[in-house]
Amino acid sequence: MKTYRFLAVGIAAVGALALLAGCSGGGSADYCKIYNDNSLKDLDPFGDSDQFNEALSKMEKAAPDDLKGDIKTVAEAFRALSGIDMEDYEAVAKAMEGIDQEEISAAVDRVSEKSDELCR
Repeated sequence: MKTYRFLAVGIAAVGALALLAGCSGGGSADYCKIYNDNSLKDLDPFGDSDQFNEALSKMEKAAPDDLKGDIKTVAEAFRALSGIDMEDYEAVAKAMEGIDQEEISAAVDRVSEKSDELCR
């Protein structure tokens, strides 16, 4: 059961850093403004889940068309884990059942790469 908790926390950590880490400068103004918001880097996806999900929703709305699908994929994974006690291994395992970890990882990589290019 600890594996599920580790994977859930891993998804959150990787996704949080990639989606909310920030980049430098121009690109799509609204999207890059959100992506560059340094206050978002400090959000705990589990402890600040409402704020974190709100930030993801803003990113989904502002994202360029070629990023929307990947951001939605990652956001849905976070939402599936949102509000779950990471110490409750059964709840984590149940939430993880519908999450394709390879798909999430690939989406995070694409969002990070494209966002870095867009927001230079």
